[in-house]
Amino acid sequence: HGSDRPELTDLLAARSPGNVLDLRCGGGPLTGEAKALGNSVTAIDRETSTTVEESVDLLVIADLDDGLPDEILKSGQKFDTVVVADVFEHIRHPDQLLQQLHEVTSPHSTLLTSFPNFAHWYPRIRVSLGRFDYDRRGILDNDHVRFFTSRSFNRMVRSTGWETTQLTPVGFPFDVIDRGGHPGVADRVRTVLGRLDRA
Repeated sequence: HGSDRPELTDLLAARSPGNVLDLRCGGGPLTGEAKALGNSVTAIDRETSTTVEESVDLLVIADLDDGLPDEILKSGQKFDTVVVADVFEHIRHPDQLLQQLHEVTSPHSTLLTSFPNFAHWYPRIRVSLGRFDYDRRGILDNDHVRFFTSRSFNRMVRSTGWETTQLTPVGFPFDVIDRGGHPGVADRVRTVLGRLDRA
């Protein structure tokens, strides 16, 4: 199975293999691909699974709300690449985590991250209709405790000593429309929403 974030996989593939830290790897597709690219992979997640254990060199069980675990901070290892895919919106103090990452990286390290953009048309329409409630997944995932726009995310990144060198918008995940079991309806909905999303 491929990663939910193929854009991050492409960025990883463009880098020379090295030491990768994957924060909250959540099932391991991206972690497995990092390993297949020749990287040494350390992962942090709240729980273990056979899939993740088989795709990493080291798995550390920890809650990132408590910051980086001592096992990582005190290891003395420096990571060339840190992958933080859809994580910052799930933790209460992402700025503190960003600051801690300096302790396990070098000035030449790269942070690859993704985050849901609250300025996207979908939450804007929901809020304009007075419906600020949560979904099972996506931008309004019921596990999200923080919300970002590209501007607020970049401000947080800069304030913690990181620099944004590339920002790539990714469209709405239209694959979820097919899960309802009505392909004809799904095709029409995907066409309409695709036009809106591109606009």
